[in-house]
Parts: sequence; C-alpha cells; structure tokens
Amino acid sequence: MYMNGIFFSHPSVQEESRNAPVSEEEPVQSSASRVQSSPVRVESSPVQCESSPVQSRNYHERENLDDYFRVDDIYSSLNSEKCPALINKPKVILIQACRGDHSGGFYYCSGRWVHVSKDFVCFMSSPPGITSYRNSIKGSFFVNYIVEVFSERAHNYDIMELFRKVSSRMDDDPRFPQHCKILPSIERVTLTKKFYLFPGL
Repeated sequence: MYMNGIFFSHPSVQEESRNAPVSEEEPVQSSASRVQSSPVRVESSPVQCESSPVQSRNYHERENLDDYFRVDDIYSSLNSEKCPALINKPKVILIQACRGDHSGGFYYCSGRWVHVSKDFVCFMSSPPGITSYRNSIKGSFFVNYIVEVFSERAHNYDIMELFRKVSSRMDDDPRFPQHCKILPSIERVTLTKKFYLFPGL
C-alpha cells in the first residue's frame, strides 16, 4: 500500500502553543517568526494532489500575536470535499508543538513520576463538526457496531484494532449511501501498550 505523507510543523497550533526547551542543553530561540509556505506535489498512482506544507521558525508568542496556524485548517484543507484526489488515501500529520504549560509529570505515591495524561483513548461516534446518527428503535449505530465487533473479535485483537474494525464497518454501512455518512473518530490516544479486553484467551 502506498501512503501519502503530508507533514505540517508549526510551533503555534490551535491552543496558543509555543516551543519550549526540553533541557538546558537544547535551548530554543525566541525571536521574530516568519511563516514559509512552498508548494509541493503529493504523488501516488494514479492520482496526485497539490499541497503546501507550512513551516515556522523562531516563534515568539508575545511579539507575534497573529502568527498562528490551527490544526482544524489542516483537516478542512485535506478533507474529501476540498481534496478529492486524496479520497481513500491515508493522510499522516505530525505536529511538534506545545499544547499548554504543564510539564507533563505527576509524582505518584509510589515514589515515581508518571505522565499526567498517560493511558487514555477516546472513541467518538463522529469527527469534530459532523452529525452523529442513531436509529429511533435500535439506538446508536456507533454503539451497535461496537457491541457487534467486540462480541466477535475482542478475544483476538487489542482495543485499537477493534476500533479500526468498527470504523471500517461504519464506513461501509449500506444504510448510509448518500449525503448522510457515518464514521467514528479516535482521539486523545496516549496508550503506551496494547490493551486487550480478554488477555487470558
């Protein structure tokens, strides 16, 4: 399978994020920012698409209040409606950016440090800005597909693979052939290991 990789890197992303030094040995400059955008051709057989990666250097939050780039702008620019050449093509987005002021560490009572947001995964019935549907008699399509897939496959696959199978079945649901489409969204994934509901089987 050929995968199109489109990479955006910007130190100020959605939540007024900024680059911060990880250690004294790796300082980060803080000076005037300049955003550069250069056209690049994303190619795969038999389709190709024009895109513009965005890169920023030396961002300084207080001196450049209007210098920002929202994550949602990436998704809206590369979605199926705006960029039909990438329909059914994986879009991989990597972002190096701070998303707040918390250092990330939490001192646990056992005498060790852990990440404050460790081991989360959130499975939403629809992506941001999209309607979620349910049947007036049988209830949520999303929940019904979860029950169906988990009942059949939970003894074989970890939870992320189960989520992917739910997404695949929802995408192919014949009851939604036209303007109403259903597709779930996996968000805030901070799992560090595979998670099985029935690890002993």
